[in-house]
Amino acid sequence: MGPPGNSQLATGEATLSRAPLLVLDRQRLLPYWPGEEGPRRWARMAQQQSRQVPIAIAFGSDPALALLAELTPWQGGPVTFGWWNQVRRAGLNVVKCRSHDLEVPADAEVIIEGFIDPDVPWEPVGALALSTGHYAAETVVPSIQVTAITHRANPIFPADLPSAGAGETSVRRALVDRCFVPALQRLAPAIQDFSRPVGGQGRSVFVSIRKQFALEAHTVAHAVWSSPGLRCAKLVVVVDADVTVHEESAIWRAVEQNCDPQRDFHSQKGPADLDDHAMGFRGVGGRVLIDATRKTDQEGFSRPWPEALTFPQEILQNLAARVQELGLSRNKGPAS
Repeated sequence: MGPPGNSQLATGEATLSRAPLLVLDRQRLLPYWPGEEGPRRWARMAQQQSRQVPIAIAFGSDPALALLAELTPWQGGPVTFGWWNQVRRAGLNVVKCRSHDLEVPADAEVIIEGFIDPDVPWEPVGALALSTGHYAAETVVPSIQVTAITHRANPIFPADLPSAGAGETSVRRALVDRCFVPALQRLAPAIQDFSRPVGGQGRSVFVSIRKQFALEAHTVAHAVWSSPGLRCAKLVVVVDADVTVHEESAIWRAVEQNCDPQRDFHSQKGPADLDDHAMGFRGVGGRVLIDATRKTDQEGFSRPWPEALTFPQEILQNLAARVQELGLSRNKGPAS
């Protein structure tokens, strides 16, 4: 996978992004920029102004830089080094590149410098491994002309190993999501927490809410879809506040116990992940809300809602004492 890199806007603002890279030859790289946002849009701007775009690609710097690059979808715009102080609470030690004026992390293992020439035709890139577990669809992108490569005396070259299921990308995504819980709560104050399954591709979102009015799950789902970082989610499951969104078994148990598919499954059309090959049109497809909250009279549920099974406190206390007596406590470990 491509490392964190930075590019220069026509405005002169240095920005961060992350993308897979394909090596064409000794002097050219192709970045996988599928959407008309971020680096691809900046390259278009520079091309229209007949200006070169300097590029610096850093391998093996502070892992926090990779997290910064993951902020791009949430920001809905450029991510700069200004975010660094909020992540590390300290300054970033940088040095100037050899072949242009961009600054790069001083602790990087390898730095590749280059630029995008506005006069060079864009080329197709494809067959790149993605964290979806599939190869990327062919996309036309600008080539990066390499001008310099510098590295440590014995550099360690880091690389992601893209595969289906849980991986480095999903773990980084989960860490970044934690930072944006308050932002989502500002859009919909009823939200208590949210998560995306680590084993997924970021296209499913589990949300817990403190429901105060009828059909509030619908309001929350649209707040989720209006957030830049989650707008391409094709499945949103809304549950009550007493359900832990970080336990998938708890989510699907709530779906099984609280849902009538005729009433609680709602589909519509919306933007889709560009790498979601299931969609009939790239970037556009369906999305589904599953309302797995307990229903109220106002929501058309007139039957009495059954009480959940609970153990009397006395039995739980006796059970805990017996576990200690048998040496089965997690804190003590099994009896020797």
